[in-house]
Amino acid sequence: FKTMLQMRLCIFLAFSNGVKECECGDTAGASFLYGWHWATRCSKACRNSNHNRVRDIIAEMYKSLRLNAQIEVKGLYSQMTSYQRKDDQGRPVPNYKPADVLVPGSATTTGKEHALDIAITDPTGKTAISRLSHTRALQAAEIRHKDKMDTHSKQLAIAGEAGLPFVKVPLVFEITGAMGKETQKWWREVAALEKEQRGQDTTSRKDMGLDWTFSANGFASYWLQAISMSMARTLAESVVMFIGKNQEDGIIDVHPEINTN
Repeated sequence: FKTMLQMRLCIFLAFSNGVKECECGDTAGASFLYGWHWATRCSKACRNSNHNRVRDIIAEMYKSLRLNAQIEVKGLYSQMTSYQRKDDQGRPVPNYKPADVLVPGSATTTGKEHALDIAITDPTGKTAISRLSHTRALQAAEIRHKDKMDTHSKQLAIAGEAGLPFVKVPLVFEITGAMGKETQKWWREVAALEKEQRGQDTTSRKDMGLDWTFSANGFASYWLQAISMSMARTLAESVVMFIGKNQEDGIIDVHPEINTN
């Protein structure tokens, strides 16, 4: 929690100056002191963990609405994954890209299954910066969303007249926690679905005997905060772990003006 706050307030992280080189090969710079190297640039950091936790929360949210959302549903795409799976004899096995979360058609505005494709992108990355993410809010998310849909368009072309039996829905979050514009549109549809299901029943999670806090006692506040806190916590855990793993021998306290207790 302390690391989460320090990163939010742009305060030097305790012991961060003891890292002179990351195991990814990058040498120390300002991004090391504030932890952002492991948040956005490091190829070995928290990206997969962050993605998988957000995926699981979204699937759990749908299940709270009594919908049979499934995770990592394989066989939807003809596109192969970037990693190769092997069988018991070590032989390569075709591994087609799955849907992160597959939402049943009964819960969608199109009547088709929606294949949610979760992505977390970095607004400070070279590609995003070169396309002015530093001057336009949510530009990085927009770029990633377009890339996802361009890839999907190719799959639609391969499918031909038969088309595909599902609708592709990229859900793009920036590493800061911000939702892309298309992801905000998806959220409004989810909120409308919950309202329709609930009818005139209470919105209070406390009154329904569910997990709640004073600031997260309704459907929207609870699940939006769950996603945001998951991203912030995963990020902080990754930063703390990598500062420890890459610490130079003999470094005891590199920012004595910071209380590290």
